[in-house]
Amino acid sequence: MRQIATPPSARALPGDAPPSGFQIAGNAAERYEQAVARFMLGWSEDLVASAGLRRGERVVDVACGTGFVTRIAATQVGDSGHVIGVDINAHIVAEAKRVTGLEIIEASAESTGLTNDGVDVVLCQQGIQYVPDPDAVLREAHRLLRPGGRIALSVWSELDRNPFRVGQLAAMRPHLTDAVADAYRRTSIASLGGLDGMVTRLHRAAFVDITVEEREREVWLPPMRTYFPELVAATPWKDTFDRLTIAEREAVLDRLDTYVDDTHDEDGCTVRMTVVVATGQKSRATFAP
Repeated sequence: MRQIATPPSARALPGDAPPSGFQIAGNAAERYEQAVARFMLGWSEDLVASAGLRRGERVVDVACGTGFVTRIAATQVGDSGHVIGVDINAHIVAEAKRVTGLEIIEASAESTGLTNDGVDVVLCQQGIQYVPDPDAVLREAHRLLRPGGRIALSVWSELDRNPFRVGQLAAMRPHLTDAVADAYRRTSIASLGGLDGMVTRLHRAAFVDITVEEREREVWLPPMRTYFPELVAATPWKDTFDRLTIAEREAVLDRLDTYVDDTHDEDGCTVRMTVVVATGQKSRATFAP
């Protein structure tokens, strides 16, 4: 585990405007709920635990997807609390409403339209690296929080620290354009300037008590030859994969198999995943106008 909690000096950061084109449409939202949950729910529980939610708290989950974090947060704050999910994708919002039964609104993470100083906690799981302006997301989170409110967010670690993600890209790379492949490579902490960059971004959004750390876990997945077609159907690569011939699909699965753990067999496989989890707080100090 690597941890950083001291804000570095302000500086320009790479990836201040990463591409935002990794969006899904149609029934991919339903497939996302089914396939991505297999590895994401454990991380969702971890992120909610990092936020230290308490009964009765008000929470906003930005870039909520189909609501993995939203529904866990709702159980933590209970009936006396309130959780709102926010996502910009209309298909995702519809699916999130269906599966969670919670309040989910369609809006961008950079501009939610919610009230100033209205919530105790802002959460964001694997979302900030996909938006055009990550700093705007953090400024919006700061605006939403009451004084003393908390933020907790997660981002994939560098690509080479996630063999399964490397494997997905390597397996599909012969069938992806350079632009699509490059966009996928940037969906990690690297696009935000690394761990130091994440601290800097939180610091310049006026957060205090900042902690940024890597966390690693092993996740069991079904056999790749059945699971990957389910997973890719929940991504923007779906149409590309659907157009492949049977032989091309087999080649994709053969390449992917080389990136999963040696424990894989006909029952499934174990993959190592690494994320960066960042937390911070809005200062309790008040300033006269």
